Amino acid sequence: MNIALFVAQCCPGKEPLQESLPPARQGGFDADAIAAEFAGYIKKSFQYNLCEWEPDNKYYPKYLLLGGDKGILAYAVFNYAEGDTFQKEDLAMPLHDTIKIVRYASSRLDRPVFFLNFLNYADQAGLYFETSDQIKDRLFHDTNCADQEKDLYYPDFSLMGGFDNLRNLWEDLKRNGVRQR
Repeated sequence: MNIALFVAQCCPGKEPLQESLPPARQGGFDADAIAAEFAGYIKKSFQYNLCEWEPDNKYYPKYLLLGGDKGILAYAVFNYAEGDTFQKEDLAMPLHDTIKIVRYASSRLDRPVFFLNFLNYADQAGLYFETSDQIKDRLFHDTNCADQEKDLYYPDFSLMGGFDNLRNLWEDLKRNGVRQR
């Protein structure tokens, strides 16, 4: 399967696709390639302007969602994982880096960050996400979401949104701009 088909199947557009996700993964993609393909796909299909930029801080996300005259609406971090059988540990992120990104999103960027996870497994495929606010809330209230010794943050897959939820949130941002805290 090529990357364009994979992204289109993870993010169904206005027209349903004729092909469904394959029963077994065929990938070998990386997060940057997925991000570039996703940015092109959502621009063409939904008129979202997701751009890569060169942040001056390594803890700033590499991608931003622009809202025309409303400026920067949000930021995005991409993750790609593949395998035969999906396990929640496959979504683990470095705890230290995750805390820094969430902290900077809140204090310096003043915009939400969407952590976009593209999954390509035989038993689980699609786009799933959580926001910087969700992560911050879990870090404060859920002692099982992080492993200090291994320096890992474990997202809760059952609380993640899918592509339709992401579109709804981004539509709201496009219409109403970013709500100031």
